[in-house]
Amino acid sequence: MELEGLPEIGVDLEGDSMFHYQEKVCLFQISTPSSNFVIDPLTVKDLSPLAPVFADKKVRKIFHGADYDIRSLYRDFAIQVRSLFDTQIAARFLGMKETGLASLLQENFGVISDKRYQKKDWSRRPLPAPML
Repeated sequence: MELEGLPEIGVDLEGDSMFHYQEKVCLFQISTPSSNFVIDPLTVKDLSPLAPVFADKKVRKIFHGADYDIRSLYRDFAIQVRSLFDTQIAARFLGMKETGLASLLQENFGVISDKRYQKKDWSRRPLPAPML
């Protein structure tokens, strides 16, 4: 996975906070202009090779509702995030009434987001293909 030198990457995490007292990150998703990557941190325990990219100020990390994700990255993997852009905060600054990701995608890009799996147990394995 080649992420260094890119101007920006999109990042999203899925966790199991609704199903376990001690939550953990169960899925790590990274998007670039040309590729999408899904990392299973329940299988791949060492994510330290990602730390330099997330610490690199030259690579903008784009999240939506980043507060949970950046806390989880640090808690579970000791990954610190620099050069962050949060689309939810940007939507608030722009005065948008709806700042949820699904609403923003539909209103601005005509994309309908499938939220059926959002509240599923992401710690179960194997994950069904539609959840990926």
